Amino acid sequence: MTKRQLFFIFIAMMIAPLITALCFAFFIHQNGPILPPEAVTPSFSYAFGIVCAVSTTLGVFLALNKTRANPILRMALLTTPALMVVMGYYFFDDHNFLYYLPFLAVAAFMLLYRVMQN
Repeated sequence: MTKRQLFFIFIAMMIAPLITALCFAFFIHQNGPILPPEAVTPSFSYAFGIVCAVSTTLGVFLALNKTRANPILRMALLTTPALMVVMGYYFFDDHNFLYYLPFLAVAAFMLLYRVMQN
């Protein structure tokens, strides 16, 4: 793959959580909440939060340290937790994990910089 193709793939993967958030916002605006509050137990919401936190930390660590892996796979390790955080925000109305998105964005730009140097 050329550097130009990798750059466009990285940009598309960075935009994927934004597009997902816009789709969820549009759906909620049209139909109301995705999950009713009584359908979600606090333990499930808490467990999902722990999974988001662990996957974010592990994804950033693996994406930045496993330099021999495929760059697209390494970027997917950052995109997946970002999508989970967006889903957690819209499904559970949890604002706490939105702070992971800038953390993931900085890691994605660091990964893009490292891949473009090689």
